[in-house]
Amino acid sequence: MAMVKNIFGAVFGRSKLDHAFRLDDHPRLLHISDTPSQFYPELKRIINVLEPDYIIHTGDLADNIKIGLYRSSFHRYKHEVRIILKILQDSKAKKIVLSLGNHDDYDFVRKHSGRLLVFDGWGKMEFEGIDIAFSHYYSDLKDLTADLRLYGHDLDSTDDDRNKEKDLNGIASMSLIDLVTLDVKKIEYPFGTNNSRLNRNKLGI
Repeated sequence: MAMVKNIFGAVFGRSKLDHAFRLDDHPRLLHISDTPSQFYPELKRIINVLEPDYIIHTGDLADNIKIGLYRSSFHRYKHEVRIILKILQDSKAKKIVLSLGNHDDYDFVRKHSGRLLVFDGWGKMEFEGIDIAFSHYYSDLKDLTADLRLYGHDLDSTDDDRNKEKDLNGIASMSLIDLVTLDVKKIEYPFGTNNSRLNRNKLGI
């Protein structure tokens, strides 16, 4: 068992959080996206350490299980998604938003979402006076006016029309956002996360 834990730690490790600790007593929002189930224990640690006031997940809650391609994996998907929903529900965050992706099942997530707000597509909400648009897909957001636009799904963030200040790609990195200053601290996913996403950048899924 110890060997398994050592291998897991070597492959996935931990995200560096030193730069993201609270410096000012400002409300903060954590943006995450496309989370493989192997990342769940680290996600729980990150939430417990940083204690974000709000959380937005922009889809594919169990990103290592591609139910959009392989519906036969739905039983496994349900098992894994229950875990991340509990992690989010048990957090101290005031409000948690899920904008579901192409490998999510809206009916199942909504049924087990508890206090979480679930969107089957894009949405737009105000957090502490900051207007935030969110979706699994950047294409849903590019014509919307908002202080911040949060998305996932695609590692390609080089499009000319994307604004690095306001368009935050949650699959490339997590973001901890100060909702007073709009300062953004990028938090890298642990090593191995993209491999667990089944090389999305190569497969285009």
